[in-house]
Amino acid sequence: VYDENPTGYLPGEGCGVVILMRTADARAADLPVYAEITGWGTSAAGQDMVTAAGPDGQLLALRRAYERAATDPADVQLIEGHGSGTGPDDEAEITALSQLRAGARVPAALGSIKANIGHTKAAAGSAGLIKTVLALGTGIVPPATGVSAPHPMLREDGGSLVLPRTAREWPEGIRIAGVSAMDPGGISVHLVLRNEPGRSSRLDRIVRSLPRI
Repeated sequence: VYDENPTGYLPGEGCGVVILMRTADARAADLPVYAEITGWGTSAAGQDMVTAAGPDGQLLALRRAYERAATDPADVQLIEGHGSGTGPDDEAEITALSQLRAGARVPAALGSIKANIGHTKAAAGSAGLIKTVLALGTGIVPPATGVSAPHPMLREDGGSLVLPRTAREWPEGIRIAGVSAMDPGGISVHLVLRNEPGRSSRLDRIVRSLPRI
């Protein structure tokens, strides 16, 4: 995924379960808040196709999500991409994300859980969401796995996206991330998530108390 020689569609199986509450209700109940969903956007290419939507359709969903979240895409530090692992789809996604973050001074980390578990079809979006929520809650930016040589578009100087080779701690301040998912029919979905580290969750405290190996 996101490699100059992508391996293509690799199927997986799974399901994903998330618990959603209003933030105020969760804090009042002293429940851990790993992340908040602040914006979402969708778009439909209206095509009967096997591959994902082109960059224009993806960009529309992205812009709708960040407008709803009242968030500058340049402030996003992590993007969990759809990551189909096919040449045309990866290029279309990188194009849309690069246009979204054009002019950003700091590149956002890019990755996809499909490189770890394959494409779980209907559960793929949930898998990406769970991975991103855990990254926000623990304050650890995960590496992009399975990349031998990054896609040429990700090697350009001054690029707005980067494939981290190792896990790293989240930058100081409010943590902001995005999650993309796409349907074979050309539907694109993107969520904007955030976490305030000053209100650290129990998961955050547990992970940070573990010895580093």
